[in-house]
Amino acid sequence: MTAVITDLQREQRKIQSLAREYRKSGYHVVVMPTDTELPPFLQGFKLDLIAIGAKESVVVQVESRESLAGSSELPELTTRVNEQPGWRIELVVTNPRERTHLPVDKAWDTATIARHLTTAKQLADAGKLDAAFLLIWASIEAALRRLGHYQGVSLRGLSPSEIVTQLTVDGILSDTDYRLLREAADTRNRVVHGLGEFPSDPESVNQVLATAEGLLEEIEAERHHNNQDNS
Repeated sequence: MTAVITDLQREQRKIQSLAREYRKSGYHVVVMPTDTELPPFLQGFKLDLIAIGAKESVVVQVESRESLAGSSELPELTTRVNEQPGWRIELVVTNPRERTHLPVDKAWDTATIARHLTTAKQLADAGKLDAAFLLIWASIEAALRRLGHYQGVSLRGLSPSEIVTQLTVDGILSDTDYRLLREAADTRNRVVHGLGEFPSDPESVNQVLATAEGLLEEIEAERHHNNQDNS
């Protein structure tokens, strides 16, 4: 009989997985920190993990959809962290039973991605950064799924953040792309759950747009290469 994994067990496994990722990236990681291990502005909060880095530090909270809905501390925690220079919050929502396993052929094709990126650039140029960012991220996720398909990497059932991590582990994404895309994915997660702010700096949105355009070029090259192999 297959053991049933509870939400708490799933969250704990995810916390340990994230801790390993941050340690590998050079962060000093504290899991379930006590008040004495927290900086003054975080004392009093029950945190899953903090990662202290040379250039940035991260508060990581792992929640199921059920615990997220019942959380009264997250809005205050998010505000507190966002006000602190050099800190950011990463919210990871874990509930695989509710994930939709989309086949890759349902992801936008390259022509659709290119069209949406053109629209996103027009929105960004017009100062509509909120709409531009969401359209860019949707295009990035479609591009990542296509790229994984062409490279033979299974992304079935993975969240956007996990897709970025998997493609980096497999050597398909660079460390630079990993950091930028993870940050963008974290921003997207916070925003869609009403827990954070959209990027307000045009340069940061344009940077994500440039990365999306680079991914589009990569999947076009992979598609062309695969077509040659099959001809």
